[in-house]
Amino acid sequence: MNHGIEKRFLSVLKGDGDVEPPSLTTLCFRTLELIPATGASIVLMSRGHDQGLAGASGSSALAGQNLEFTLGQGPGIDAYADGKAVLVEDLISGDGLWPLFSASAVELGVRSICALPLQVGPICLGVLSFYGEKPGVVGIDHLDDAQLVADLITHLVIGLQSETASESIAFALEDSDYRAVVHQATGMISAQLDCGIDEALLRLRGHAFAAERPIDEIAEGVVEGSIRFDGP
Repeated sequence: MNHGIEKRFLSVLKGDGDVEPPSLTTLCFRTLELIPATGASIVLMSRGHDQGLAGASGSSALAGQNLEFTLGQGPGIDAYADGKAVLVEDLISGDGLWPLFSASAVELGVRSICALPLQVGPICLGVLSFYGEKPGVVGIDHLDDAQLVADLITHLVIGLQSETASESIAFALEDSDYRAVVHQATGMISAQLDCGIDEALLRLRGHAFAAERPIDEIAEGVVEGSIRFDGP
């Protein structure tokens, strides 16, 4: 490993002179100084593949990550499940692994994706994904650098989540979670339908897909009361 590159990458990710630790969204933004992509997202996940904290930088990243979350399929989900990088240089000429995701992602302007698990040994914390608005923006030539960034972010996230983390570090993680409204809406749907959280999330995803709207928008409607799941 080129330790000079590793040191430079870590410096960029942590931010020289920063007093507060970076949020997930800030980390996504800084990765784009290191990898020639048009967007980046970080999603922390559980073994049940439930997406928890998330951050994104770039419209393509936000669109792609929202789509994976809504559909429950895509490169990031596979990267987490299999524990290895998933590189798709052109979604249009893909192998049909994610039929719903690929077609919708292309419509939203996403053409290439590289998803890498954030893992240490057998433990996987989540996924770092890079997005390109053109084919091959994130290609095989950038895979080694992308993997290095993923490894560094993994250790940064472990530090953010460690028991010795300060309150400001915990806040940095919470502040980056743009899924908070989805979690709140899922709980409300569960109460409205008297069903479990998993079924409530499935209903929310289905509604967002059928309405062709971002899941966050539907969730906001549920929280505000303009959308209910127990009505006629």
